[in-house]
Formats: sequence, C-alpha cells, structure tokens
Amino acid sequence: MGSDNADARQSTDLICQNFGDFQELLMNMRKIDDRIIYALNAVIPTESFASPTDPLGTEQCKKLSNELTESQKQRQQTIRHCVDFAAKRVQDLRAYPENGEVAKNLRREQNSLRMMQSELNVEEVLQDRATKILHDRCKFFLKASESRY
Repeated sequence: MGSDNADARQSTDLICQNFGDFQELLMNMRKIDDRIIYALNAVIPTESFASPTDPLGTEQCKKLSNELTESQKQRQQTIRHCVDFAAKRVQDLRAYPENGEVAKNLRREQNSLRMMQSELNVEEVLQDRATKILHDRCKFFLKASESRY
C-alpha cells in the first residue's frame, strides 16, 4: 500500500510540474461540480412534487452530498500539494547562483506558483456555488430526515 501512495504522489508531482497538465486535471476533477444541477434535476423531485418523507430523495441528497464533499476534499489536497511543490521549486532555484538560465526558470516557476495559488481562490468559489445549489435543492429532504431522528 505504501507503494501505491508513493506512485500517486509521484504522478501528482509530474502534473504539478506543468501548469497545463495541472489545469486539465482540475477540470476533470471539477466535473461533479459542473454537473451538480443536472444530477439534482435527474434524481431529486422538486418541492412541489416531492414528499419530505420520500426516502429516495433523502438518500439521493445524502449520496450527492457525500460525493461532492469527497471530490472537493481531493481537489483541495491536490491544489495544496501542487502549491507546496511549486513553492519548493522556487525556493530551490533561489539557492542557485544568479545567472540568466536560473533567473528565467525562477520567473517561470514563480509565475506557475502564482497561478496555482489563484486556483485556491477559484476552488473556493466553485465549492461555495456547488454546496449552495445542493443545499437549496436538498434542504427539503434533509430537514425532514433530520427531524425524524
């Protein structure tokens, strides 16, 4: 199992080295957030058609909430790992004697670090949006299920 963890970290490190790969990974990881409205419309009846005691609506809301939370947690960890990775690379480049090639690489890495840090802000906005949508559509079911316990 330790080998699987090391392989996953090495794979993530490779993605962190290229901002384009990093963005592509995030785009794929964010699909659940992008499709949350469709998923809710497909499985959750609107308040006017649903009963608050509908076990299917309650179960689907809980399932979507768990999937969304897990996806957001994984993305947050990936972004933070890449920010830390890029910060370490910047720090390592600063340790080298100043020359043209090192200065060029340092600027490139600093720019990459800034863009990765900005993804933390984007992630926060996306998480807030998806969580609000889920809460707005599922409050009817989750409130009823909580009152039964």
